[in-house]
Amino acid sequence: MISFASLNCNGLRNKEKRSDLFSYLKQKRYDIVLLQETFWDDQVHEAARREWGGSVLSSICSEMNRRGVSCLINGNSDIDVVNSSTFCDGRLLQINIIVDDQAITSFNVYAPCNSSERKYFFTDLQERIAKTTNQVIIGGDFNTVLNTYLDKYPPTTYPDQSRKPLKDLMLTEKLTDIWRHRNDDVIAFTRSRIANNVRSASRIDRFLLSNSLILNVSHCNIFNYPFSDHDIITLRLNLSLFPRGSGVWIFNNQLLDDDDFCLEIGEVIRSMKMHTDFETNFLEWYDNLKGKIKYQSIKFSKRKQRKQRKVKRILEKQIMYEKYKAQKFCDYNFTRLQNLEDELNNIVSKEVKGAALRAKIQWFEEGERPTRLFLNLEKSRQKVKVMKSLLKDDGTVVTDRETIMHEQVDFYKNLYKRESTDKNASSALINNVTRLLSPIDTRFCDEGLKSEELFDALKSMKPDKSPGLDGLTPQFYKAFWSEWEEILMRLVHEIYNAGTLSNSMKIGMITLIPKKGDLRKLTNWRPISLLNTDYKIISKALATRLSKVISTLVSEDQSCCVPGRNIADNVILMNNIIRYLDSKKVNGYILKIDQYKAFDRVDHGYLFDVLQKVGFGDYFRNWIAILYNEITACIKHNGFISPNFDIHRGVRQGCPISAILYVLTAEPFHEAIVNCNKISGIRVGDHEAKLFQHADDTTFFLSDTNCIQYVFNVINLYEMASGSKCNIQKTELLAINHDRTEISYDLPIRYDGIVILGVFLGTNRTQTQKENWEDRITNCISILKRWKCRKLSFTGKALVVHSLVISRLVYHATILPVPDWAINSIKSAIISFLWGDKKPAISFKVLSLPKEQGGLGVSDLAVKRNSLRFRLISRLLSNQVNAKFRYMLLYNLNLYGDMKLGLNIFRTVPQSSFIRKLILNSIRSFYQHGGKFLLTLCFRPSIERTFFTSPSFTILSSWMRISRFFTTRTF
Repeated sequence: MISFASLNCNGLRNKEKRSDLFSYLKQKRYDIVLLQETFWDDQVHEAARREWGGSVLSSICSEMNRRGVSCLINGNSDIDVVNSSTFCDGRLLQINIIVDDQAITSFNVYAPCNSSERKYFFTDLQERIAKTTNQVIIGGDFNTVLNTYLDKYPPTTYPDQSRKPLKDLMLTEKLTDIWRHRNDDVIAFTRSRIANNVRSASRIDRFLLSNSLILNVSHCNIFNYPFSDHDIITLRLNLSLFPRGSGVWIFNNQLLDDDDFCLEIGEVIRSMKMHTDFETNFLEWYDNLKGKIKYQSIKFSKRKQRKQRKVKRILEKQIMYEKYKAQKFCDYNFTRLQNLEDELNNIVSKEVKGAALRAKIQWFEEGERPTRLFLNLEKSRQKVKVMKSLLKDDGTVVTDRETIMHEQVDFYKNLYKRESTDKNASSALINNVTRLLSPIDTRFCDEGLKSEELFDALKSMKPDKSPGLDGLTPQFYKAFWSEWEEILMRLVHEIYNAGTLSNSMKIGMITLIPKKGDLRKLTNWRPISLLNTDYKIISKALATRLSKVISTLVSEDQSCCVPGRNIADNVILMNNIIRYLDSKKVNGYILKIDQYKAFDRVDHGYLFDVLQKVGFGDYFRNWIAILYNEITACIKHNGFISPNFDIHRGVRQGCPISAILYVLTAEPFHEAIVNCNKISGIRVGDHEAKLFQHADDTTFFLSDTNCIQYVFNVINLYEMASGSKCNIQKTELLAINHDRTEISYDLPIRYDGIVILGVFLGTNRTQTQKENWEDRITNCISILKRWKCRKLSFTGKALVVHSLVISRLVYHATILPVPDWAINSIKSAIISFLWGDKKPAISFKVLSLPKEQGGLGVSDLAVKRNSLRFRLISRLLSNQVNAKFRYMLLYNLNLYGDMKLGLNIFRTVPQSSFIRKLILNSIRSFYQHGGKFLLTLCFRPSIERTFFTSPSFTILSSWMRISRFFTTRTF
């Protein structure tokens, strides 16, 4: 527990005034007190330090009796002050502290009264906040109101230049005005005065803190203080509610570089093979082998760490001695000192890599030294995964760890408890399936698992994925594959014959990942099962087989897990259908259903019935049954592990085969909708669109409201057959070309747009552009601002731009037009990020060139946009891609100019040199992203407009002609 108080004391040079304030503060027992306008000099500061009895840190103004901020730390508090810094001539004090084993950076702020000066003050403050990776608490007098109606009396519309920079600071650095967060519409003030019998008041004193600390706050209040025109504001946080458990052991991949370790593990495997259980009870022997490897790895690591710590201490003493000699006797051996420091840095670098492994940092920040701040990046990741309070069904809130874990276990016990399903409903639903495996595909899937398949599955695993409870990583299996290949093949044989996994392979460790919504509710956390690598090798091999035949079993309306299909395909088609309805003034309804815990509710009996129906043989079906036979799970919460509990339904999120199995179970539901004559979809030309699916995300396109009830009839049948459950509270209906008074249905009804698969789709183009791009661009710019203060090389900066910024925009840029303002904003932010305050020495055009052409490969959103569009066209023209949105494209293309050109429009050659240049650059960019392009793709439609369906898109035959096909070379 730690408490803060902040007060603008309006001068504190007077001893009596200090005495009164200090007595008041000691009575309240605040841990840290932030004072503004102290007016202290060095002499008064020293007097105050003696009077307070604890630590006193001050930022003193160079001008007498002006400004000044100070921090008082209670001598009885268990707070470790790491360091402090002063800035802005008595206006800003930064202190780094350790409390309850957590690193916190606190800022004491007294912002200028002048709004112009205040604007630059907040900009400077933001730069300083960006330099720390600690959690942040800022308190003080900001001299700014954020809401002119709630925070000021009388309310005013007087412009304040500093308000926007302060809001940008809060958004960029992810800070919250905690008092306003907890008192949403309350009017209260922290400063008041009366002048000419007129009272004015404002809330200019506040605490801003990192969003990750919000749930730690127990109190935030405003109290009257009689000896100042400002009130005192207080903040109390509980940082020690969640002690971290010991966690689970994870194999250290760096041991694989040690020859001695590899020899020891090889000997362990050979000696274990001599045990009698190797022949008589292989599954138990196998689990014992993994336990022995874990024991030997820990033992070796401890021995190595002790030796490394000893070497490190010796090096540190030698470095200190060399520096001592240089200072005392001028005996400076630069070469020896440099060698010692290099040797020590090598040891520290290995420690940094270990932290990076645990934090899953995929690259090191070039140019930044491995400091403590860098190691703290690891801690920041752990904050996200901790449920700090839980809202029970009866409305009570629990905050202690043991109760939270107990509630988590009960919740998932009930979720994975099998509920009865209706066999008649299952048969009725599954009988709609007409897509079946061919005899050739059945035989292919029913062949025995081969060593090559297992090794390919192992090689496909990403090295940074967390292992299961046994802690063995994919790298371990790869390093010892020569010894493990025989063991794994024997394991596959023994498991299949026994019809069950080994005990260690049955357990999945559930870690909870936050979703959107109230994080006190367990329904807003996604359970991810961390499964052992050996389990995932087998599961991945089976999934690879299934992926090769899934396209013959699943409709084109399903875009998930089918090779050659893309999540963007259906979103593009849905966007164009909405545009079509709007342009033709045709009534239509888009119904988006949400399924409650879809993956976790799949009935295993229903799953096996679907597999049998579509034609899988005994071998494949038996393996799927084995994967779910007598499996269990435990929950990992902040390093603590719960007891195991049984799982009787669901496909585990985190298992390589789960998503593709779920897609199969959803296919009978799809076919039942398509086969229902009472449900009429949206017809475009000769095609009818009824529904689109991406895993459990299902969207219906309906021609009238009567269809809605029939859709829910089929949903009810699906629920009775499979165990699924429709979440009616999150189901939405978009009505197109309807008055708001025309529809009466017990569903949330939208008229302007709806979010489907993360994209806002609607009829109003201005709103669609705003909803999809404004916050996304702002967030990307904020990311660049946060990274701007780091000392990165140009190569490192280019990597940040590509991996953290442009990658966030690719999905939407594939589906929607990217507005020019967005491109210009991102480009300006990138240039500022690359060059800082300096004038660019190299043009952005050159920097965006590939490295082999003298550039840095900095991503250019404009080029990326064009490249994505040409990649889309290449998929349209490829006979190997069966993209269903082709029919919408052809329908629209045939309308243009009544020329019925169809795909030939993409084989036209414009006379405009600008268009030719645009096409050339875009095709070159397309090739850089690995595309295969066989045609010259030249077309006139504006890239800025919605693809294919812009009503203003026309073709002028005076500047176009049909040309022959020809092959282009790679640029």
